[in-house]
Amino acid sequence: MANEYWFLTRTLKIRFVLLLISFILFYYFFQSSGPFLLMLLITAIIYFIPSIIGYARHKKDAETISILNFLLGWTIIGWFATLIWSLKSDKKK
Repeated sequence: MANEYWFLTRTLKIRFVLLLISFILFYYFFQSSGPFLLMLLITAIIYFIPSIIGYARHKKDAETISILNFLLGWTIIGWFATLIWSLKSDKKK
């Protein structure tokens, strides 16, 4: 019975080692730019808040909101327009 899962455990060991190596390489290559990457991640999350809200509320126009957010979100008016659109409720007919 124990021999049936040898491949699974071997695969998990290989994945764990590869994950560990990738974390080590990431640390050595980006240790000086850690704060920059953190700020980049926070900025990206804030930039895509209208898209996140649209998908979280299961809006029927979530894809359109995301596209407009990506294309026009850099303008303040475009970002607020997509934010308001994602917060509006869908009208039921």
